[in-house]
Amino acid sequence: MSTIQYPPVTHPKPPTTQSASRPGLAVSLLVSRWVLAIVGGISAFVGTFILVGGESQWIGIGGEMSWQVSEIDPLWGWGLLVAGVVCIVAAVIAFRATRGITVEESPGADLAVHAVVFLLVNAFLWIQNVLVSGTIDYALWVTVPWAIGLGVHLLAFLMNRGRASDA
Repeated sequence: MSTIQYPPVTHPKPPTTQSASRPGLAVSLLVSRWVLAIVGGISAFVGTFILVGGESQWIGIGGEMSWQVSEIDPLWGWGLLVAGVVCIVAAVIAFRATRGITVEESPGADLAVHAVVFLLVNAFLWIQNVLVSGTIDYALWVTVPWAIGLGVHLLAFLMNRGRASDA
C-alpha cells in the first residue's frame, strides 16, 4: 500500500493586537469610544423627539424636571440631533482606530470599574429620586442589592489576592 501525502495545512494568522504601552491612555480611549456612542445616541434621540414629538408629548425625568415638547424651541432639537450625529461619527472613528488595542485586565481594575459605575449610576438615581418625588421611592431598591453584589465582588477580590500572595 502506498501512503498519500497531503500538503501541510496552514491557517491564516489572526490579526495581531497591540498591547498598550501606556495602559491608562488605552483604557481612556476604550472608554471614550463608548461614552461618545452612548451620549451621541441619547442626544440624537432627544433631538429627534423634540423635532417630531406631538403637542401633548413631554420630555424629562419627571416632576419639575419635565417640559412639554411644544414649548421647546426647535433649534434645541436640531442642535441635539446634529451634536448626537457628530458624537456617533466620532465614536465610529474611535472604534476603528482602537480596534487592535488590548488592555491587560486585572482583578483590581475590574473591581475599580464596578465601584465607579456603582457610584455614578446610584448618584444619578438618588438625585433623580429626590428631585422628582422628594422622598426615597425606588433608588434604595437599586442601591441595596447592587451594594451587596459589589461587596461580594470586593470579598472575592480580597480572597483571591490573599491566595496569590500565599503562592
